[in-house]
Amino acid sequence: MPITINGSGTVTGISVGGLPDGIVDADMIASNAVITAKIADGAATGPKRGAGAIIQIVTDSDSGQTTTSSNSWNWQGLDVTITPASASNKILVICNLAMDGGSNQAFMTLYRGDSNLGGSEGFGAAQNSARCISGLHYLDSPNTTSATQYRIACRNGNNSDTVEVPPWSNGRQTLTALEIQG
Repeated sequence: MPITINGSGTVTGISVGGLPDGIVDADMIASNAVITAKIADGAATGPKRGAGAIIQIVTDSDSGQTTTSSNSWNWQGLDVTITPASASNKILVICNLAMDGGSNQAFMTLYRGDSNLGGSEGFGAAQNSARCISGLHYLDSPNTTSATQYRIACRNGNNSDTVEVPPWSNGRQTLTALEIQG
């Protein structure tokens, strides 16, 4: 079939693979005309990512020790603030910390702002002087594009024993938030 250019600038007669590599760039493709698997990073308008792509990462690391003998939730010292690019994106929160519950229990939980995402028992516990390293992975849907704070809180199970987080004075704790494209 011959290649034809008509008076309006429309080109006909080109078959698939008929153009050399690099002749069509991102500016020439209509918005949303490419399936997710074909979307690549583009410098002109910023990165174009498909669902599941990591948009940003924010982390906090702390080597200090906190103690409490209260059965109310107390901020541990780890917090991150992340501003989602889209309200449909999710936030994956990952935390690693060590606890010692004394002769009872130590609990840990995750807060988004003033909301306790783990409830009254939280996400992890150390029992009867068992020093443990707790890991937390929580996929949140904050449904906002406003700055969102995540923080770790700990408490004692019986309002008398001292909970140590971490149970040694130079342990390193980490809290990381990853924004995932929705």
